Amino acid sequence: MKNSNIVIGVTLLEMMVVIAVIAILATIAAPSFQDLIRDNRTSAHARELGALLAFARSEALRRNGNVEVLIGVDRADVCLASPCGNGNAIRSVEFDRVMVSAAPPDLEADPPVQPPFDLAFTNRGYIDPFRPLAFRVSHEGCREDRPRESRTFRLERTGQLSILPGGGCP
Repeated sequence: MKNSNIVIGVTLLEMMVVIAVIAILATIAAPSFQDLIRDNRTSAHARELGALLAFARSEALRRNGNVEVLIGVDRADVCLASPCGNGNAIRSVEFDRVMVSAAPPDLEADPPVQPPFDLAFTNRGYIDPFRPLAFRVSHEGCREDRPRESRTFRLERTGQLSILPGGGCP
């Protein structure tokens, strides 16, 4: 004989246990997710700035003339005429919660560069002033225990750009 009183479903207690487990997992995952977002934002802005510098160098080679780059704390501009940054930029990048600062001491140029600073790519693709430059891009809430929150840029005299992970916080 079949039992016709079978109830299918979950009890309130079972539902509360599942919700409690989900809440605990969300509490554990939230801080690491925020770190991931911060790291991705820093990486994206570093790639954007790297692309802007590559664009400026290619424009100098293509136009057979100097192209100026002005790098500030929260934005960078590429200009064909000097002085750069007076509304004459042909391409710009703005940084959201990311800032540019001097490079770590082991990579600093002589003298160290501190934003805002400008440089120019010559018609041969070299940078002017003709010396290596180093600076760093980091998240505004950068902490030393999170090395992935910054990227170090090394720009050689020849215009070759290296983006190194880490570099510490300003």
